[in-house]
Amino acid sequence: MIDDRMGGTQTYGTHPMYLNKEQSGNWDVVFLRNINAMDLVFNPDTRMLQYILTGGVMEFKFFLGDKNPETSIRAYHQFIGEYMIQPFWAHGYHQSRWGMIYLSDMTEIVDKMAENRL
Repeated sequence: MIDDRMGGTQTYGTHPMYLNKEQSGNWDVVFLRNINAMDLVFNPDTRMLQYILTGGVMEFKFFLGDKNPETSIRAYHQFIGEYMIQPFWAHGYHQSRWGMIYLSDMTEIVDKMAENRL
């Protein structure tokens, strides 16, 4: 199901995008929307990006721009309906408890975060 930005529809999934500079000097954005599991593999030797998907509907969008990268980025943002910038406090103590057995495990992590001003 494709999100029509009207609410009440499926919006979960992985939605990678990348900014690409063409040989002509023009910039474009490539965006993929898919709700299935995926992996992206970039090979720096061949400069090839490989999408590995488990299935689902693949919605590719190409936002062609000009010599200014902001042109294609703005078109992309207009398409996705902008995005919410998370408040600074929401980036706080999001720490998995996996592997923590004792209270001292957690207090050590909290102390290290405080020490590094996180």
